Amino acid sequence: MNTKRVGQILKESREDKKLSVKDVSKETNIAAKYIIALETEDYSQFPAETFALGFLKNYASYLKLDTAMLLNLYRGEQIE
Repeated sequence: MNTKRVGQILKESREDKKLSVKDVSKETNIAAKYIIALETEDYSQFPAETFALGFLKNYASYLKLDTAMLLNLYRGEQIE
């Protein structure tokens, strides 16, 4: 069972690829504050959950991660 949380997976993957938040922001057109919010799981930064889900999907896809798995993990964390 994956015990890592969404934010941890995103941050570790970004760091493994030697990317800065600024790099990701430029490449994905996602504001740096939202990338940091995803990595720290501070979902209160998003105007609505739709934005959090959309940015999560784009960010995960950019990092070549399993988007469906991360979205399911996110939903599970929201239920907790």
